[in-house]
Amino acid sequence: MKMIPLITLLIPLLSYSQINLTDSNLKVGDTIPQGISSALFHPSDGEIDISSLDKKLVILDFWAAWCSPCVEALPKLDSIQREFGEHIQIIPITYQKATDIRAIVAKVFKNRETVLPMVIEDNTYRHLFPHRSLPHTVWLDREGRVLAITDGSEINGENIRLLLKARMRKGGQS
Repeated sequence: MKMIPLITLLIPLLSYSQINLTDSNLKVGDTIPQGISSALFHPSDGEIDISSLDKKLVILDFWAAWCSPCVEALPKLDSIQREFGEHIQIIPITYQKATDIRAIVAKVFKNRETVLPMVIEDNTYRHLFPHRSLPHTVWLDREGRVLAITDGSEINGENIRLLLKARMRKGGQS
């Protein structure tokens, strides 16, 4: 089976319109609703509104503590966030409580600080982006439009560079 690079799928999708907010399952081309606040676990407790993230490319990474590939990917996601932090925001999202993930996060990062803001106890985004397997990844453009829905393997420096380059060619700033 021939694999199509993620960027080939993303370029034509950069100019879709907003969604009808009565439709709760978002698809490629839809825009996330504004004003959804989610509880944060890390790096500092609080809340985050994903629709207002300084016009960055946003990557939502759905994960769970019982998902080995998800947990193993967290350090890679942290490294990618550090490399591209000015242009992107990676946000791991879990339905689990802080008490369920605290030990896993400490073990994975060996008690060093991560730059990833982790959304916990999520019941909103998992309903907007229903999935049957993890890791599950949603790519949002600077305006909050869904660019792609992939598995976690697509989150890599090459795809991010290609997407940022494509945005620059379209006249957008990254």
